[in-house]
Amino acid sequence: MAKVVGERWQVLPLPDRDEFKSRAGSVKDKYTAELNWYKKTDNYREYQTYLKAFKAKAAGQALGKSLFV
Repeated sequence: MAKVVGERWQVLPLPDRDEFKSRAGSVKDKYTAELNWYKKTDNYREYQTYLKAFKAKAAGQALGKSLFV
């Protein structure tokens, strides 16, 4: 699938490519702004705390399993 998309991209006229690149840039800028806003929220901090505990627990379980296998 990626090969076909790549081939089509290569034959696409330059003005059309530039239009897609411009749209992608706009969407990426919006995403980045929203992500930066989200990172300042309590929900983000709570999720990071949860994720840290989850990873620690998973690492401990993986370590425990490797000792008894």
